[in-house]
Amino acid sequence: MNIEKTTGEKSEEIDESLINTIAAEYNLPDLHFVSMPKEGINSHNMILQKPGGNTYFLKQYREHDAERREDIHRIENYIFEHSTVPVVRPLPNISGEPHTYVKGKMFALFAYIESAEVHNETEEQRLTKVESLAETLGKTHAIPVTEEIKDLDTIDRWDSSDCEKRLRTLEEIEGIIRAKDELDDYDTRSLTIIELKKSLLSEAASSDKQTVNLGLCHGDYHRHNVLFDEHQQVIGVCDWDNAGLSDTYIDFLDAFRTSVIRSSYDTYRSEQRETARAFIKGYINGKGGTFDGSRLKDAMEVYSRHIVGTAWPMNVHYFNDFTKSDSALDSMHEKATFYAEYQEEVVDFIMEIYSEMAESTE
Repeated sequence: MNIEKTTGEKSEEIDESLINTIAAEYNLPDLHFVSMPKEGINSHNMILQKPGGNTYFLKQYREHDAERREDIHRIENYIFEHSTVPVVRPLPNISGEPHTYVKGKMFALFAYIESAEVHNETEEQRLTKVESLAETLGKTHAIPVTEEIKDLDTIDRWDSSDCEKRLRTLEEIEGIIRAKDELDDYDTRSLTIIELKKSLLSEAASSDKQTVNLGLCHGDYHRHNVLFDEHQQVIGVCDWDNAGLSDTYIDFLDAFRTSVIRSSYDTYRSEQRETARAFIKGYINGKGGTFDGSRLKDAMEVYSRHIVGTAWPMNVHYFNDFTKSDSALDSMHEKATFYAEYQEEVVDFIMEIYSEMAESTE
């Protein structure tokens, strides 16, 4: 039997037979639906509970993530065994496996961890949270890569040396649009963005900077993938689906963008200065050692090519008929334009903050 549950703006049909199957797979009789997570534009995840007992998070993996799950499980276990990073790992089912298949879909069950959300947080609390967030990322990057995991996949979307492949994807989307008898507003905006991206990618293609595979990277590190306690300290890092080996400076830049710059392209140097200071301080404390400006600059060239060249959300709109992310089109355009033009400014800003901190400790 299917029942409809509504949470916030989400209205989903909940498959009770799926929940019953999961309950049997994990030997959790009487497991029942509680709610759906608020985050996630294409999420089919659920929060489940035993009557008067524990709460669980049920995650459904997308096809691409499911294909990489064996490697991701190795990464989660390796980090758990070689560091103090509080990696959130799936529970084993009755067969001892970290995931299970139901109706051809891969699922994993996690012990639910309540993240303490501080409403109307003070500036001090916010900066403490940013510092703890970055410190945990630094600890992840400090984990040595041994022979045990040297065969792991690299984060391919950051290996942006093949600009031609990105150009072909954009041209394929352009062909789909131009083949239409009549264009809508999204089509017209996409064509404008594609032309800009093609131009920027052509300029970037001359760069010889490549991804350097040096360390373990989360690949999607931001506050929605991190759980905090009431003291704004990290108690769990989840969603390792994009993790792999890559240049840790790229992972740093990606997290710095989502935590510090965000969409404050015109004002981040003044308005986000203290946030940047907290982030860099936490990262250095977690990773240890010095910060290499030359490597940061090289990583920024590679990362900027990724930002400029990505076809999202146009690719899912035209290839998969997935329209829930259409609203991100303009913001992605703005971000690509900024990183194409101001990547050196961002690096200079980071190194300026780092130098100030280094001088203050001498």
